[in-house]
Amino acid sequence: GPDAHKPRRCPQAGAAAAVDTATSGELALLPAQPRFFEMEIAQPAHWNQSVLLKPASPVQMQHLEAALRAVVEQHDALRLRFSRGESQWQAPFQPLDNAPLLRQRNLAALNELDAAGNQVQASLNLEHGPLLRAELFDFADGQQRLLLVVHHLVVDGVSWRVLLEDLQAAYRQLLNGQAVSPPAKTTSVKAWAERLASHAGSPALQAQRDYWLQALAGDHAELPRDNPMGSLANTHARTAA
Repeated sequence: GPDAHKPRRCPQAGAAAAVDTATSGELALLPAQPRFFEMEIAQPAHWNQSVLLKPASPVQMQHLEAALRAVVEQHDALRLRFSRGESQWQAPFQPLDNAPLLRQRNLAALNELDAAGNQVQASLNLEHGPLLRAELFDFADGQQRLLLVVHHLVVDGVSWRVLLEDLQAAYRQLLNGQAVSPPAKTTSVKAWAERLASHAGSPALQAQRDYWLQALAGDHAELPRDNPMGSLANTHARTAA
C-alpha cells in the first residue's frame, strides 16, 4: 500500500532538499490507489488500518491534539481527499482545518471496546475527511486506551513506524513545554508519485512492454495446490510444536 509519509530518503532522487511548506494541488494516484477503487468495495471508507495503544501515564488531551495536528501537517498524504471525477478518481490535498482530530469517550469496561472501535473505524470519509481519527477511551477503573485509525489509501505498515515515532516525539516536546520541532520534510508524496509516473512512462520501460505482454499472453494457469478447494482463512490455521 502507499506510504502516508514522505520518504526520509528517496532512492531514485537521492537525498532530497528540505521542504518547509505543506503540499497542495492534486496527487497523481499511486498504482495501488486506482486498483483499490477498481475493486468496488461495498464500504470503501471503512478500509482502514488501526493501532490500539495503552498509555503508560494519563493522556494530556490538549497536548495530544496538538501533536496529532503536527503529524497531519507534516505528512501531507493524511490531508488527502478522494472523489470520483468525470473519468477518474481525483486526490486533492486539503489544508489542515480546525476540526478536532482527537475525541474522548467514557466506557464502562474493556468489553465495550470492540463495538466502540468499530464506530470510529466506520467514521472515515474519503471525500470530506477525515482519513485519520484518534479516540481516547476512558474506563471506569481508570485505564485508558488510544485508538488511531487511518485509511489504507494513505497508510501501510512502513508508514505506521514513522507516524508513531513522530507523534511520540511531538507529544513529549509539548509535555516538556517545548514547541513541536518535527524532522525536516523531504521528498513529498506528490513528488514521489509524479516521479514514479514519469519513470513508468519512460522510453526504457516502454521498450520492455512488448516483452512482458508476450511473456504473459495466454498464460493463465494457476499455481499448483494440494487442495484447490481449501480455505486460506486464519481460523483454519494450525500450529505444530
